[in-house]
Amino acid sequence: MSPEDLVELTSAIEFLFEDTVNVDGVLEQAKLKEILCTHYGMTDVTNKYQEDIATILEVACWDGIFTSFFYNITKRKLFLHIDLYEARESCCGPEYKELIDKWIPKEKQKEMVSIFTA
Repeated sequence: MSPEDLVELTSAIEFLFEDTVNVDGVLEQAKLKEILCTHYGMTDVTNKYQEDIATILEVACWDGIFTSFFYNITKRKLFLHIDLYEARESCCGPEYKELIDKWIPKEKQKEMVSIFTA
């Protein structure tokens, strides 16, 4: 999945939360992580790379939504941090429901709402 797709996906999940649970609320990151891991096959590697994150060498680029960090001079691994607020704002507009339908199949929407409210 490309970073741009991840921005759309996380925004669609946030929009579904706002439409079904709380228009003024903020989706907990733990619930977003649960949805991404459970429904989209992603893996939480935060703990695995915690030490590496502390050795970040440089900020490779920043464009408001994405910040890329290089670390470990020999491995040149890359972390990508996505600002969820900026990501959501970049996807706002009258077509936000189309974004929900693009990324969240109708049969999964009800299941996600139950995660939001658990």
